[in-house]
Amino acid sequence: MIDKKFSATYKNTEAILHIIDYDEPNNVRSLWQANLYLNNELRNDILKNKEIYLNFNLDHFCFASEDNRYVFIPDEGESFYIDLSTLLVFYLPYEDLSTLIFLGNYFYNNQLVVVHRDKYILVNLNTKQSQIINFKENKIVDFNSNNEKVSLKLSDLSTEVITL
Repeated sequence: MIDKKFSATYKNTEAILHIIDYDEPNNVRSLWQANLYLNNELRNDILKNKEIYLNFNLDHFCFASEDNRYVFIPDEGESFYIDLSTLLVFYLPYEDLSTLIFLGNYFYNNQLVVVHRDKYILVNLNTKQSQIINFKENKIVDFNSNNEKVSLKLSDLSTEVITL
């Protein structure tokens, strides 16, 4: 049994993403299986899929915003974030096998930046609006974030810098 936790507390609400096990839905990929706890209560019931599956590589995963008001979960198929002040769940656009292309995410100045191999998604946490920027020719192979700047390393060895 795995016992890895990510946690955040905003005012009187504590959120915990608890990785409990791993799963191999097919021979190609392995996923972490996780549960969501809000104030020490299992709350997978508030989610569309009722189950959470995560990419095995969480090196660039950031669970909570700077003020802990928002938590992000890069769930297989439909990643989402939760506003801990209201407990409302907001889903990003559906992406089949999203754990295969998820590279990481981070929060900066009321924005959530999610980086996939073929795109990045900017979410304005104030308006809840998402903007998707696709990469058709080159794939994103890695990224670095430095507050308002995101440096994307592309498969053609070039670099693209995004300023938030």
